Amino acid sequence: MKLLKIGVIFTLLFGSALTAQGTRADEKQMGGYSVTKGKAGEEINPKTGYYDLKMTPGETREITVILKNNTDKEIGVNQSIFTSHTNTNGEADYTSLAKEYDKSLKVKLHEIITLKEEGKVKLDKQSEKELTATIKLPKDVPTGILLGSWYFLKDDQVAKSTKKGMGVKTQIAFSLPIKITVGNEIPEPNLNLVDIQAGMDYFKKSYLGRVQNDQPALMTKLTFLAKVTKKGSDEVLFKNEMSGRSMAPNSNYQFPVHLNEKQAQAGEYTYSLEVISEDPKWESKNWRWEKDFTITKEEAEKINKESLNDPKPEETIPVWLIVLLTVFGLGFVSLLVYIIVSKKRKRRE
Repeated sequence: MKLLKIGVIFTLLFGSALTAQGTRADEKQMGGYSVTKGKAGEEINPKTGYYDLKMTPGETREITVILKNNTDKEIGVNQSIFTSHTNTNGEADYTSLAKEYDKSLKVKLHEIITLKEEGKVKLDKQSEKELTATIKLPKDVPTGILLGSWYFLKDDQVAKSTKKGMGVKTQIAFSLPIKITVGNEIPEPNLNLVDIQAGMDYFKKSYLGRVQNDQPALMTKLTFLAKVTKKGSDEVLFKNEMSGRSMAPNSNYQFPVHLNEKQAQAGEYTYSLEVISEDPKWESKNWRWEKDFTITKEEAEKINKESLNDPKPEETIPVWLIVLLTVFGLGFVSLLVYIIVSKKRKRRE
């Protein structure tokens, strides 16, 4: 039986930004278990469904969550602490650890928060348990925002068979965001265009511009406008535009410009990018960059081969075959002319 895994993650956020709107977001229940935000200590807005903590350098604090089993059998729930990063969709992600964090990130939540009960927590049927996490802020933590989550995933979520013999496994997970404000929000955000690479975006050939948010601030309502030209030319070869994006504090994001049905070719190019911020925490601001980059023959061949749902390049006839066919063609024509001329001479004789 084939297995199709579907992950359903309930992050107690509203869109990309952390806000206080909505109903009782601190109480979530599905899949036979629920999580409820517990003790948090001093908060900027206690009514939010996430931990909106106000802390000072060197402070230690305990926060709690109420985990409830609503079924008639014992269950196990795995818990983890994650540090937020920006995913490939251009969204602040609270549901996993990044493969690699940006160099500007000095303090990671999963390194300063300790769970009293590590790993799996067992709950008897129709019971609840208060879980505790301890936050220890370093004394040299920078002013601004630290962002992450307290993540819960129920154990042994079994697959259900379908009529076509396909097993569907729906995993119900909950993510309680943790936002720590040290001092105040930073006075002004900043973005950098770090580098350009040829690569894949969901198996699509792309030129990827790495944008860095080097500040301890969650940036929302971002619009990206990018185009690629030949170096020294104004003719636009490829372009892309996306709005409503967000970036986690001290993170980076590769914004893709897709080549679509075109094949990547070696050469020198220019990547032009404008990013517009309409985040209400600051005045509207935009950044513009132009950065030259080079695609080697090897890089072009690599992404052309790796891309899916992409037309294959047209096959060209080898030069040696063209020469050979030309020689044979000329020889055949010469022979034909010789035969015709010979016959005419014989008739005259």
